[in-house]
Amino acid sequence: MKKIFYNILIVGVGGTGGLLANFLCKTLAKRKDVCITLVDADIVEQKNLIRQPYMEEDIGACKSEALAEALQDAYDVSVLSENTYIECAGDIGQMFSHAKDIYRMENEKGYYGSNYNEIKILCGCVDNHAARKCMHDYFEGKGEPYSRSLLLYADSGNEFNYGEVVFGLCNGDKVIAPDKVHYFPDLFDGELTPRSQESCEALNESAPQHFTTNLMAATIMLSGISRLIQTGVFPTGIVNFDSGITGTFRMSAFPYQTEKDSKKKGERKNAKK
Repeated sequence: MKKIFYNILIVGVGGTGGLLANFLCKTLAKRKDVCITLVDADIVEQKNLIRQPYMEEDIGACKSEALAEALQDAYDVSVLSENTYIECAGDIGQMFSHAKDIYRMENEKGYYGSNYNEIKILCGCVDNHAARKCMHDYFEGKGEPYSRSLLLYADSGNEFNYGEVVFGLCNGDKVIAPDKVHYFPDLFDGELTPRSQESCEALNESAPQHFTTNLMAATIMLSGISRLIQTGVFPTGIVNFDSGITGTFRMSAFPYQTEKDSKKKGERKNAKK
């Protein structure tokens, strides 16, 4: 039986993405079947220390590099960093491929050999729709030079105290559960400015977010990914949440069934005839 390699890419390691990376590494500590890549070219600033997982000594350093080094040392799990912003779907395909190549070289005679299946997990934790469009395009199959393996795309979006997490799922060219655009069809209307082209003023004036909101979004994403790795059950659909006094969640799962489920239904129908 083939082992499974979980290739996880977290795009944006600020308020939500930084917490998610921290939680995932704690949860998956010492596992040899996981590689986590952190993608972000932002620099750590003093203001980030309030609600993001950085220390005074990280100020001036690249967020993805500082966090990757700290998490790998603390939890003995493979964590890579990409000091860049994604500009197209092809960037994501290359990052997944790079992580797979690095991990294959490091474990050539270890956990895997060559006998394994890959599950890709793309985590969008950005406040930039141009970057989100790149992830949507990748989910749609653009910019991927190889045959896409099973892909879970988790996207987090939030305002000051509320937001949602959407879990999309595809296998090769087949979309099993749609991504965020299904729920917000006008998401990419208007001008989309890549993060790398935003002015310093725009970067500094990003909408403020409450720490509890980031925490809830990261926890929902962690729960879905952890359940997948521990039980093999894929999360799908949208989770709406409010981090106010009530701390409410509302889950709307997108119905899908595995090939095994389909066979069971067929067997039950035939038995009734």
